[in-house]
Amino acid sequence: MWSLFGQIWPMSKILATVMLQEPLEGRRILEIGCGIGLPSMVVKQLGGDITASDYHPLAQSFLLENTILNSLAPIRFKTGDWNTALSLGKFDLIIGSDVLYEHQHIELISSFIDRHSSSQVDVVIVDPGRGSHRAFAREMERLGYMHSWTDLKEYPDRGIKPKGFILRFSRHTRSESDHHKINPKLSQTEERFLLDETEF
Repeated sequence: MWSLFGQIWPMSKILATVMLQEPLEGRRILEIGCGIGLPSMVVKQLGGDITASDYHPLAQSFLLENTILNSLAPIRFKTGDWNTALSLGKFDLIIGSDVLYEHQHIELISSFIDRHSSSQVDVVIVDPGRGSHRAFAREMERLGYMHSWTDLKEYPDRGIKPKGFILRFSRHTRSESDHHKINPKLSQTEERFLLDETEF
């Protein structure tokens, strides 16, 4: 897997695009499995309080070089190991792209996200549909998160409609009407909570 590092993956580009519409002000944001850090750099450019994390030994140096090349201030980086009990802190928005590639990691990733979630949190995962997204959604729901999704066909790239989903999870004590105020730009598909996983 290490040989695949250092590329801008399609799901990373879509996550970066999603961040252009996401409310960022006043929120602590964590990107998991950041790779070379495109979404983190977009969040940084927009003024967001971003922490990038990855387990790859070269991730931090790649991220630093990319921030320099893009004339950005350094982005906070922490090593993110699904197995570690060490806390990176608590975050209000957790994002990731193409991180569900190993089915056996589903419980580790969901637990990692839950340990780093504040009491009022949103999670955005862009996934190419490798087959683990249903199990991940069930595990997140078991942990108490609400779940909705968007088909990536709504995010065409140069005329090509990609396969996969934007998975959204949230845990909020505020009312449903307040939840809608958090992100008024959600599409109708994103507003559909998963009721029948055969559609997903």
